[in-house]
Amino acid sequence: MPCSVNACPAQAWRDHRLVFRDLPLVRVVAELNRYRPGTIVIVNERLKQPRVTGVFDPRESDSALAVIENTLKLVSYRLPGRLVLLAAR
Repeated sequence: MPCSVNACPAQAWRDHRLVFRDLPLVRVVAELNRYRPGTIVIVNERLKQPRVTGVFDPRESDSALAVIENTLKLVSYRLPGRLVLLAAR
């Protein structure tokens, strides 16, 4: 039986995909931080809880971040040292 996207994380990784299914933003950001230079920080405790579902290319973490920002109505502030702050609009 073929596996679904969520059932085969090893295959998703080999295909350059990060698969998130109904995960809190804080966990998604932690995973994205593993694949990008610098650090993404969520500035408000309340913003850590919104749920994220999506499939992203880990080599394009800034694109993934842009999609998440637009979907959750967030704004990012990019600071020296590749620090990105995520905040509410």
